[in-house]
Amino acid sequence: MALAERSVDDIPQLTTFSYACDDGTAVVAHHRDEGDVYLFLPGNSVRLPQVPSASGARYSDGTISYWSKGRVATIEHANGSATRCEEQRRLSIMEDAKLRGADYWARGNEPGWTLEIAWDSIRFVTGYATEHYRFATPVPAVGTSEKRATYRASADDHTLTVTISYVRCSDSMSDEEFEGTVELQFDDILLRGCGRALH
Repeated sequence: MALAERSVDDIPQLTTFSYACDDGTAVVAHHRDEGDVYLFLPGNSVRLPQVPSASGARYSDGTISYWSKGRVATIEHANGSATRCEEQRRLSIMEDAKLRGADYWARGNEPGWTLEIAWDSIRFVTGYATEHYRFATPVPAVGTSEKRATYRASADDHTLTVTISYVRCSDSMSDEEFEGTVELQFDDILLRGCGRALH
């Protein structure tokens, strides 16, 4: 079934944040409902409970500490050193989709839209995040010689055709390079963008 919601309140809020740190490392923080944070560090992952803090949200297991305020986080290591990290919003959105079960993520511009494909559902957000649709994921038609996969879904008087071509794509706004070119036909609207596999 496709669900149409014209409110950003119905779109999942980010619970996963990707950071680029001053020491050259990348860190992902995943906030859980129970209040803990799973921190994915280079070569290691830890679960940190929330602890009292005078400013911002702070989490620590007594060895590693993480606290954030706005889009800046600080990681304090066991040896006492601290690293400043800055959130990378586009990577946060993709990591969040990945940890919610999405296998493929795509985006386009003018108008802005995003697409997530999971094993059970396709989530399509358009109208600059004001319209949200969800479809059951169909079995894709795969063209091996053309390196292309096509998903055709329909529900609630809406149709969606997603064609993923494994041809490199450059985002028209950021110049970021993606591994796939994506074309969407949503009802009578044709949209184009770029995408990548999340696993």
